Amino acid sequence: MRDVSDGKEVIQWPTLPTLVMAPVLIVMYTRLARREDAALAERFGEAARDYALRTPAFLPGRRARRAAAADRGGGARAPGRP
Repeated sequence: MRDVSDGKEVIQWPTLPTLVMAPVLIVMYTRLARREDAALAERFGEAARDYALRTPAFLPGRRARRAAAADRGGGARAPGRP
């Protein structure tokens, strides 16, 4: 089979719309997750807040380090979290 691109890279059409929409989707999903966290805290109270402190929301490991620091007395709760 012959390469018809003549040595030039071909950008597939979904790439550009994906790059444009990525920041919008990130903001939307972050806001949705925060609203869900607030609803869980309202419904389940302190148990949901404790769980949120122990469990990473988006990036694994960050919350665990922050919670460990708080247990040692050297950290605070995550911003925006109850």
